[in-house]
Amino acid sequence: PGYNVNYQTATEDTSNIDRIASEGVNFTRAYTASSMCSPSRVALLTGRYPSRGAYALYSEGSDGSQTRITVPRSKMSGIDLEYNLATALRSLNYTTGSFGKWHLTSTESLEAYGCSVSSGDEYSCDYATAQATVRDAGFDVAEGIYITNMNTCGTTCTDSFSHNTEWVTYEAMSFMK
Repeated sequence: PGYNVNYQTATEDTSNIDRIASEGVNFTRAYTASSMCSPSRVALLTGRYPSRGAYALYSEGSDGSQTRITVPRSKMSGIDLEYNLATALRSLNYTTGSFGKWHLTSTESLEAYGCSVSSGDEYSCDYATAQATVRDAGFDVAEGIYITNMNTCGTTCTDSFSHNTEWVTYEAMSFMK
């Protein structure tokens, strides 16, 4: 109530999105399964709470048991790789793409890909490796992907863009066109 969502822009044809909105549902509120980025991605892609994942860290706190989900503990494995948002859309003949920050992996750890922990919970991977982790999760296209910052993509992004947002937006728009 009270929301007026207009998806049409002056420069882009959004007729398909407009049709989805008029024939489907307009979401006017957003909720997240976690305050952290990676666990939220796990929930969005799998439809499950991130704490239900195989790699959630279980610990005993002074106030009882706790399940902790952090960036390196946000992993898609097993059934999550077979049945997720990307694989569901692909089964309906959609071409799927993921763009932007990822921070997920399909293996027990990103070290299996040759990545290293750079500081705290942050991983450092080369760009091709970051793309591989996204494709392993079921996406057809993985562009504008970064695990840490733009300096991990080599000249792919740093020669043309000064900020991650510019690069990710360009790649996503290119995919849609």
